Amino acid sequence: MQSLYTSASTMAQLQKQLDTTGHNLANANTNGYKRRDSQFNELLVRNLNNQPAGLTTGPLTTPAGLRLGVGGYVANEATRFATGTFQNTGRKLDAALSNPHHFFGVIDADGVTKFTRDGNFELSPQANGQVLLTDDAGRSVINQANEPITFPDNATSIELNKDGNITGVLNGERRVLARIGVADIPNHGELTDVGGGLFTATGQYQNTTTVNPLTVGTLETSNVDMATEMTNLTQIQRAYQFNSKALTTSDQMMGIVTSLK
Repeated sequence: MQSLYTSASTMAQLQKQLDTTGHNLANANTNGYKRRDSQFNELLVRNLNNQPAGLTTGPLTTPAGLRLGVGGYVANEATRFATGTFQNTGRKLDAALSNPHHFFGVIDADGVTKFTRDGNFELSPQANGQVLLTDDAGRSVINQANEPITFPDNATSIELNKDGNITGVLNGERRVLARIGVADIPNHGELTDVGGGLFTATGQYQNTTTVNPLTVGTLETSNVDMATEMTNLTQIQRAYQFNSKALTTSDQMMGIVTSLK
């Protein structure tokens, strides 16, 4: 029975790891996406003292006796924040962040400020006559005061600069209209992945003091390495097949035992 429990438990956890790998592959072309890793821990282990009394086992580094495990489990899904490659777009409202601790801030539909590495921004005219700077999903981009960035409707030729300033032509003169907020979050452990390439921060954060934090006219692609993910996918499939075969063999052996007379 123990082999059945171990194989079934391991197969369930391998399915979770397979889902994580599939999620990485599905977002390989998503701007600013950060890949995830499944981290395994060992489940409870039972130690059987099957050694005769007085037996010298030698200089062992593990407890004497027989250790029976029941498989492993996915203890955590860690997000890897390594910077992806930069892709040139030539758009004046596209920007990438070279520092892996820097994030753009957006206001989500629930009113909560969330953080993203996707710098694909757009201009969205509003009913009140102003123009809102949004991401590609329509969320408002915030400035250094954590307020939505807006422009007058008669502003033209709006573009981002590498220092974070947003300039535009107003009344025939190019002016600084706003400054985009770039959050500096030193500890990635304070970030929680909420899906859609967005993160929430539990701790305090400050606006970056970097002189030129942006690379304008480029977008950061995902940091998913297709070769690595395909290798992981193959390993997971082989491990799943191994445990499936062990489950089938255990079932057959139990069938043989119960059929004996």
